[in-house]
Amino acid sequence: MQPASSHNPVSNVRAYLYALAILVGSRLVLFLALIFSVRFIPPSPMAAGEANLLWYQYLLRWDGGWYLQILRDGYSYNGNDLVQQSVNFNPLYPLLCKPLVLFGVAPGAALVIVSNLLIFIAVPLLLKLIREDYGDEVAYYALAALCFFPTSLFFSAGYTESLGLLLIVSFFLMLRRRRFILASLFVGLALATRLMSMILLPPLLWELWRAYSKDLRRLVRVGVVCLLLATSGFWLYVVYLWAAFNRPQAIWTTKRAWHGSGGLRELFEVLTLQPFQHLADVWRVGLLPETIAPWFFLLFAVLFLVFRKLLPPAYSLYVLGALLMPYILSSGNAGFVSFTRYMMLTFPVFIIMGEAFKKRVWLGLTVVSLFAAMMFMYAALYAQAYWAG
Repeated sequence: MQPASSHNPVSNVRAYLYALAILVGSRLVLFLALIFSVRFIPPSPMAAGEANLLWYQYLLRWDGGWYLQILRDGYSYNGNDLVQQSVNFNPLYPLLCKPLVLFGVAPGAALVIVSNLLIFIAVPLLLKLIREDYGDEVAYYALAALCFFPTSLFFSAGYTESLGLLLIVSFFLMLRRRRFILASLFVGLALATRLMSMILLPPLLWELWRAYSKDLRRLVRVGVVCLLLATSGFWLYVVYLWAAFNRPQAIWTTKRAWHGSGGLRELFEVLTLQPFQHLADVWRVGLLPETIAPWFFLLFAVLFLVFRKLLPPAYSLYVLGALLMPYILSSGNAGFVSFTRYMMLTFPVFIIMGEAFKKRVWLGLTVVSLFAAMMFMYAALYAQAYWAG
């Protein structure tokens, strides 16, 4: 690792402006893709009959539609876990959007506005986190790879990706400073956003052990408080489901409608690496977001395994969780659907890319340009409901 970046205020302001310029450039690509899709791509059968949509409504497909329903009507649950239900979606994101609705903003616009505001906060914080350990150049290249990554369109859509990234980065910033209570609070908020945020628990426990392993009493005291805070987002939502629907387990069981039953057959397929048969879909079906997804998963796994020594243990634990959890829970049933979106939040892999691009600028320019072109394609298909992300 390199020494921390200069604390020169002028240099710091310039660095954050560069980071925001990168983000703005990526949002411009997204905006152009939306215009292109409206003019040149006919709506999918799912979107047939739509007319005179406002621009932000093209960013409310699939999961965005569920969050829109929650924001408008609240949660509903009929007890059938084989049917997709709104209670599958954790509450923090729509809760953050609710104040805008109360002030008269349309629910759909509120979702998109909040997502975009959050990503404009998350990116400078991510710059700060990366440059403290790796320097400015690596931080810029890592941010460029992330902001132009094909699924980064979801940072501006009615999805939880912006909020998730903000909470994850805030967690690691606090963890780096050994402010464990605040770090645990961010984990709790992340779990109130998406259940997959439980992968933040191993890095938290690892850093707690490193800090207090020589004082077991203090380790237990601090550890208990931190675990209570870190899991609070999960338990509070469970309590709500219990009070509202008398089904606290719905936080987990409703995922069957999306990811399968999680039975022994699916587990066997996962353990025997059968989902990787989908790597051949590129040749069988064609070059589409869903057929490229397993290749991105493989790319991220290889980058991590080969260059893991560039990362501190807490980052490595996080990446392992981000790779293994979706693979174990959903690849046996759904293949690698949505994995490219999940991988987007594994920011340590983008740090690895930043290190490589710093040494080979031509490679960085090539990869970021390819990412931008792919994001254009992904966004155009998403806007017309051909692809769910």
